[in-house]
Amino acid sequence: ALGLAGRVHFAGSVPGEVVIDHHTLRSPAPGRYRLLVGMYDPITGQRLPAQDEAGRLLPEQVVPVGEVDIP
Repeated sequence: ALGLAGRVHFAGSVPGEVVIDHHTLRSPAPGRYRLLVGMYDPITGQRLPAQDEAGRLLPEQVVPVGEVDIP
């Protein structure tokens, strides 16, 4: 998977490494939204597996990162 606008390949990442990748999100309407992060294979477009701290696969291959309220 590529991050930082396609400039970094995560295949060389090590566990615990932090990579900051900024994205602008558009709000469809006021309300509370869950923020989920997933990574994709740049060639196939398929979502890559995501695991929790214990190594268990997460549903839908996404990591929940929080919620945000849009007034």
